[in-house]
Amino acid sequence: MNLDDCIKRELESEAKEIDQAMGETKGLFELAASPFKGGLRRWMFVVSFVIAVMTVLMLWSGYRFFIAESAEERIFWGVWFIITLNGQAMLKLWTWMEINRNSVLREIKRLEIAIAKLHTSHKD
Repeated sequence: MNLDDCIKRELESEAKEIDQAMGETKGLFELAASPFKGGLRRWMFVVSFVIAVMTVLMLWSGYRFFIAESAEERIFWGVWFIITLNGQAMLKLWTWMEINRNSVLREIKRLEIAIAKLHTSHKD
C-alpha cells in the first residue's frame, strides 16, 4: 500500500472530524479582530486610526464641496474628497487582506497538524 492510498483512506475515515473543524470557523467579528492579536497588531491600530482620520477628512471635504461657491473651490474640495476616498479604500483593503492572511495561515497550521498526525499513524 502506498502513502497516497493511506492518506486517502485516513481522510475518508475522519470525515466527521473534518466537517466539525470546518464548522468551527469564526464569525466575521472574530475574524476582523484576529489581526489585532497577531504580529502586526501595532500596525493594525495605526492603520485603524488613520482610516478614522481619513473618514473624517473625507466627510469634511465632501461637505465643503457641496457648500463651495466657486468652481475653483469645488475642484479643490472634490480632489481632496477623491484623494481621501482612495486612501481610505486602500487602507481598508490592506486590513481585509491581513484578515485573509491570518485566516489562511490558521488553515495551513491545521493542515500541518493533520499531516503530522497522518505521518505518525502511518509509521505505526
